Amino acid sequence: MAMAKYVAEFVAHEVSTVRRLAPPSIKFLRDCRGSTMIVTAVALTALMGFVALGVDMGSLFLQSRRQQTANDLAALAAASDLTHASAAALATLAQNKTSSTAGVVVQTGTYTPDPTLTPSARFVANTSSGINAARVTVQTQQPIYFGRILSLFNGAGANSTAVNVSSSAIAATNAQASFTVGSRLLSLNGGVINTVLGSLLGTSISLSVMDYQSLASAKVDLFSFMDQLATRLNLTALSYSQILATSVHTADVLQAVQSAASANSANSAGAIAALAQIAAAKQGSSDLISLSSLLSLGVYGARVPGEGDPLNATISALNLVSTIAQISGGANQLSASLGLSLPGIASINLALAIGQRPVGTSAISVGAVGSTAYTAQTRLLLTISLIGSGKASLINVPIYIEVATAYARLTALSCSPSNINTASVTLGVKPGVIDAWIANVTPAAMTNITAPISPGPATLVNAIGVVTVTGSAHVSMSNMTETPLTFSYADITAGTVKSTSTTDFTTSLLTSLIGNLNLQSTALGGLLNLDLLGLGGLLGTQNLVTSTLTAATSSIDGVLVSVLTALGINIGEADTWVTGVSCGNAVLVN
Repeated sequence: MAMAKYVAEFVAHEVSTVRRLAPPSIKFLRDCRGSTMIVTAVALTALMGFVALGVDMGSLFLQSRRQQTANDLAALAAASDLTHASAAALATLAQNKTSSTAGVVVQTGTYTPDPTLTPSARFVANTSSGINAARVTVQTQQPIYFGRILSLFNGAGANSTAVNVSSSAIAATNAQASFTVGSRLLSLNGGVINTVLGSLLGTSISLSVMDYQSLASAKVDLFSFMDQLATRLNLTALSYSQILATSVHTADVLQAVQSAASANSANSAGAIAALAQIAAAKQGSSDLISLSSLLSLGVYGARVPGEGDPLNATISALNLVSTIAQISGGANQLSASLGLSLPGIASINLALAIGQRPVGTSAISVGAVGSTAYTAQTRLLLTISLIGSGKASLINVPIYIEVATAYARLTALSCSPSNINTASVTLGVKPGVIDAWIANVTPAAMTNITAPISPGPATLVNAIGVVTVTGSAHVSMSNMTETPLTFSYADITAGTVKSTSTTDFTTSLLTSLIGNLNLQSTALGGLLNLDLLGLGGLLGTQNLVTSTLTAATSSIDGVLVSVLTALGINIGEADTWVTGVSCGNAVLVN
């Protein structure tokens, strides 16, 4: 027990000695007094840093939002006045107190709302045509308050007092125009157009030249026409696009044209009566027409009947009826005899085949920049019997004409919602390529409009089974580039028609064919001398054919022009006109 007590006292003494001799640093570390104050000081310092960062970030966020709002308004102003885009954008930024305009870039260009394109690829700046949008980019210096002290901003040194803030906005106009391409139908021959329209519609039409002139002058509002058609078909609950996606009876469409024309008090009673006669001739027919091939309404397709015409878009009643007839009857080859009494011509037979327009296109288009209107591919064969002389009392001349589609494309539309009188519409127009032959073409080849034709030499003279004269000729007229045609608002309201022609069209079509005619003459396979038959030999026979053709040139040209214009085609030309325009409002697209 004594030993244990001694050990305990010794240990206690040694511990006391160590504590007494320990350095002050160890004592300090073991002293917990005042630690809360130190921790609080460190925490407050960190908290102040976060508060400073929050103040600067909040300020920058607020300033960037204000700048973006001003940027958006500037883009809308620029797009609303594309001809003065920079001035409009800068004025708007100044009104919204943007700190500086030195970092402002205004670009005009073309915006294509194509979902297949990436957002960045939909706007192309500084385009030469089709300008419909503006992009405004703004860069400013925004102040910071605590970042200079804490150096918390990337790229900002200790002496920086501001950072760059960048914003951008793209706005596009919602301007729309209605337009079409074809022929004005001014060269009217009552007999020819009665035959052509009657054959296309599968009925008989008997109108006078005066009737057709009144139809050419009568105006039909496109939206009124759609409203009348919707009412007639009991489809008023559907949108225009839904109605246009259907196929309806041609008779109903013609009745709607008559009703829409009647709603316009400026149209003559003669025009209304002529439309009534055409519509009555189709009553009871089961023929259908694809409305989408007739008309496209673009963004206005979402509207429903009865909402009015946002463009005041009108079209000639005769052009509308002619287009309806082509679409309705174009699926079949048509043959008819033209009972015309013309100098030097014994008879004229007409064969006609009309193809489809390119998929997704229409004859009359309403839309924004990039919209198109097309004519239909057409094949025409006129078999003409000319009155000759001597042994060649009749000369057979088959004239085959193939007209490719012509088109008009809306390439530019400048329009201010505040002043529509400054509106300007530009169409890029390309006439259809025309190939014409004096040659033999079979009915089967005519019908197969999807396959190219290879015409062969035609028998022009077959005198009493002894003398045969064959011949062929070919001319082509083309214009491989678009021709820009610009319409002012005055042109649009006046219904001004503008034309573009093929670059190599200098003479009449028939004159060109005669100049290229290659003739060959034989008698009993070459066994007889042509002089014995009183035809003056080979040269005399060719001269007879050529002189007879030349003498009848004026009459044949007149028939060609009448037939083609009845189909909305001018030889070597394309007529275009803008029927309405709406400025709409600029909208943000990015």
